[in-house]
Amino acid sequence: PWLTVSASLEDSLSSMEVPADRHDYDLQRLLRWKREHPSTSSGRSDVTQHPLVKDGPLARAAQMGRSRAGRALTEFDGNLSPVAENAQFALNLGRYPLSPTSLETWAVCPFRYFLGRVLHLSALDDPEEETTISRLNRGSLVHEILESFIEEAGTTGSLPAPGQAWSEESAQRLRQIAHNVFREYERRDLTGKQVLWQVEKQNIIADLDTFLVKDAELRAQFSSAHTIPEAKFGGRAEWQEAVDEDTRISFRGKIDRIDLNPDSAPALIVDYKTGKSDDSIRTLNADPIDKGKRLQLGAYSLAAKQRFPQAEKVPAVYWFITERGEFKYAPSQPFDINNPETLKRFREGVSAITEGIRNGVFPANPGPQGWSNNCTYCDFNTLCQSRRFRLWEQKKQDELVSGYLALAGEGQPQSDDVEAESSEGEGE
Repeated sequence: PWLTVSASLEDSLSSMEVPADRHDYDLQRLLRWKREHPSTSSGRSDVTQHPLVKDGPLARAAQMGRSRAGRALTEFDGNLSPVAENAQFALNLGRYPLSPTSLETWAVCPFRYFLGRVLHLSALDDPEEETTISRLNRGSLVHEILESFIEEAGTTGSLPAPGQAWSEESAQRLRQIAHNVFREYERRDLTGKQVLWQVEKQNIIADLDTFLVKDAELRAQFSSAHTIPEAKFGGRAEWQEAVDEDTRISFRGKIDRIDLNPDSAPALIVDYKTGKSDDSIRTLNADPIDKGKRLQLGAYSLAAKQRFPQAEKVPAVYWFITERGEFKYAPSQPFDINNPETLKRFREGVSAITEGIRNGVFPANPGPQGWSNNCTYCDFNTLCQSRRFRLWEQKKQDELVSGYLALAGEGQPQSDDVEAESSEGEGE
């Protein structure tokens, strides 16, 4: 008898004897009026005619519902074009060097870029909820291990010549460095539950052992004689920012490694990846920038070209350095900014993204429906609406979104049925 169950907010408002505050009182009065008021031809009451919806929070909420349900991109779902001309997010594009990953974010989902890069929102970490090490922390951990190992090998002269294998002493040193980094991540409470972490550590050690074998093969394939680890460019780094003269956009970043040939020219630029490789290889072979979602290789190749202006080639690849990634690299033909067609595609992607940002276009694109989409690993997943897929089909109809659709390779909706389905209930 002491348990009270509320089926919904509407049910709570209906049965509430004493409203908790003025907002609950207004909602309750509006709900009662809606039920008593004659329905319109559509079968729903037009709540916008109630005095409470003429002004104040409820009026704003009703406006938001109608705007989100329509085809036009509005201020409620990512249209900042009316203020973009003098906005800081637009003016900064040509003033400071950018990280390629920031532009990639807009290509994946412009609304995610808006929340993270314009409003500077971020998720709050809660280590107690982590049962195992996160993908991000695992990737950072592996990068840190390899950076220390490669840098030390170059300093001590233990880096193998092209075609030679790593020594057993080097393999032991790599494991030692790994365990040192493991302890640091454990101290910072970033590794999750102890039992699962023990298994994950064994997996990482196994991947590192395989890495030495595959690395020797890669060095032999590209005649790598020397390696520069973690080459930073832009900002206060030793290398200047990478500037594309055509788009007038400059980049900053950190290249995981640059292998040099015996002539001290770039043999291969490598960006380590710790995820799966299948989708990336397929998409990058078809499009070297993957519809704007992979711009790192272009920025890195551009930075290396400026650092080594006489180099005929500045090839760059993503290297998947785990058993899950099968130690493959992508694209199959390395990205090279000296290739005219590749450079053209890179510039097309950068231009489309920066133009969209300058114009203040930030629609929310959830990606394809299914278990894995743009929202799966997004920090802002809970901020977007549950009807995000249907609403995205609506917003595609706005001409403001056409530039983004061209970059993303998405077409216009085929039927107006989506609008009727999506708008059902929004005004209420």
